[in-house]
Amino acid sequence: MSMKKWETENSQKLHNKKLQNAKPTIRPNLKIFDTPRPISAQNQTTLTKLLTEFSLTKYLKKLIDLKIQNASSIADMNQNEIQELIKKIGVNPGDVGKFKKLIEKIQNNSFPEPKKIISRTTSNIATGPVINKRINSANIHNPFPLVTEAQLQEKKKLEKELELARQKIEELELELYKKKNQPIQLQKKLPVEMSRDSFFETPLAFEECKNPRLTDPSLGKSIDSMQMRSTLINLDLEELCRCLSRAILEHIENTPILGSRLLGLRHRLSELFTEEPSVPDEESVYNYIKNLVVRGQIEYEIPIVSLVYLERLVAKSGIRLNPNNWKKIIFIVFVEASKVWDDESFENNSFALAFSKYTIQEINRIEAAFLTLIDYQLTVPSSDYAKAYFVLRTYAQDKDKSFPLKALNVDIVLKLQKNAGKKQEEVNSNMENLAKSI
Repeated sequence: MSMKKWETENSQKLHNKKLQNAKPTIRPNLKIFDTPRPISAQNQTTLTKLLTEFSLTKYLKKLIDLKIQNASSIADMNQNEIQELIKKIGVNPGDVGKFKKLIEKIQNNSFPEPKKIISRTTSNIATGPVINKRINSANIHNPFPLVTEAQLQEKKKLEKELELARQKIEELELELYKKKNQPIQLQKKLPVEMSRDSFFETPLAFEECKNPRLTDPSLGKSIDSMQMRSTLINLDLEELCRCLSRAILEHIENTPILGSRLLGLRHRLSELFTEEPSVPDEESVYNYIKNLVVRGQIEYEIPIVSLVYLERLVAKSGIRLNPNNWKKIIFIVFVEASKVWDDESFENNSFALAFSKYTIQEINRIEAAFLTLIDYQLTVPSSDYAKAYFVLRTYAQDKDKSFPLKALNVDIVLKLQKNAGKKQEEVNSNMENLAKSI
């Protein structure tokens, strides 16, 4: 081979090599494929890795044939589609469990869609003006920062509202603290006979309920909700009966004479409450009330309602509790209070079985007499309930730091309105029958 020919060939090789390594001076069109390259042309994908992890690579070709080439295609499938996929690729029974675990792992982890592959080529150079088909990432509207910004704004708004609520709570606590440290000045107690008859006819001042046995000035103070919650930790049935017995004992006059103020029908009705005289003391009244509460399955709120009915009977009829009638009167106010408050209260026949001292006919008669004397008014206004509550509370002694009764709240008001209204309608509809039973 001549030297000249060798130089020519060598020069041609160098020229061809330069052409191969040369970069195009004209910007080529960017061809965007709508579908990703086959998995075989990519690095090992997420789906391939998962199939390898679960030893299920033998199903890779079948998945590719079904055009399932990435994990996100499986992540959006529901249960029916998964079952259909298992049948199509013919998963062996022994591999079904592993295949389902693989799908569960895919669905529990968010796998992003594979990026669309941009293929550069010099074969499609446009003759006209060059159009850049690449997407400018700066112009893409990304929703995620907007969501984050909205969440931050919502968080700031909630924090602001929370701060205002904290300030309001601090103001209320300060106001409560000031009120708590300003005790009400208790006045000298009026005689019982001057205040009892008009107890519910005139507004009741707290000083009028003051117990002569009261020695703790803290019971004369108003109580806030925190103090009230602390008094309800231990429900003491015996203390409840004790407070009510002290309140009732104040009503009892130690004389069997009713007086000339009861005339006509009222006098005849009041005679239905008389029985063998029994001079009461605190212990005997306490034992009698406790027996009523236990054997009659009385709820804790019923004594308050019964005290309301007792005060109403005294105010409307002029009847005084005395050794001859106190037991029957206390019994019937408990019966009526139980029927009004408790949806599952005993009826008269059940009370007759629980308290064999009174027959069902006798209970019917004294119930009719009681309803007649109070003008068939069984409704219990929230103000009457609150007054009776504080009357009982003042009879708690120093050692009794937990008073077993709840003050008036929304639930009690709603229950009283509902049950008392229902009982009132029942009594009104049976008014004629009740009058006949007397």
